[in-house]
Amino acid sequence: MSAKKIIKIRDDLDLEYMKDEFILMRETEVGKHTIISIKSTLNGFLKEYPDLLEQKLKLAVMKFLSGKSNEYFNKQLQALRSFFQYLVSEGHLIKDYTEGLKFKSHTVKIVQHSEETIKKFIDIPDRSTYAGLRDYTLIQTMIDSGLRPNEIIQLKITDIDFQNKYINVRAYNVLACQDTKFDFLR
Repeated sequence: MSAKKIIKIRDDLDLEYMKDEFILMRETEVGKHTIISIKSTLNGFLKEYPDLLEQKLKLAVMKFLSGKSNEYFNKQLQALRSFFQYLVSEGHLIKDYTEGLKFKSHTVKIVQHSEETIKKFIDIPDRSTYAGLRDYTLIQTMIDSGLRPNEIIQLKITDIDFQNKYINVRAYNVLACQDTKFDFLR
């Protein structure tokens, strides 16, 4: 089996050019910060492995991703995966060399705040206005239940059982395996 350089898989193909083309295509689909992240990952990978042989591409990907935090690993794996899938779809690579690599589970960051800080935070909204009362209610619900802002926003009126004083949080709205109920009246 002859070794192919990934930089020149075909005479008219160069990976730097394909990276730029891929990024231009992605700019129509994703936001500015995502593009910055993709560029950073692909530039870092190509800088670290400029003369890579195609048959050693998977090993290079694994080495490039090793030692990174779970969140950073996932972000970079996603960028590399979408790039390789693009190259495969365009016929420039035989296969996606990130195939089989799994995303890592997110690390949970628990931040503790003093009671004084929490009280100051709760007192920020102006409860004499509708928006302030809304914000105060959201803050109280987050503190009492541990729900994230996005999880609260996804709640529907049918998720609130006023009679039994429970909020039912559907599993597909949270990082949980099952529905959860929170008692909202102490």
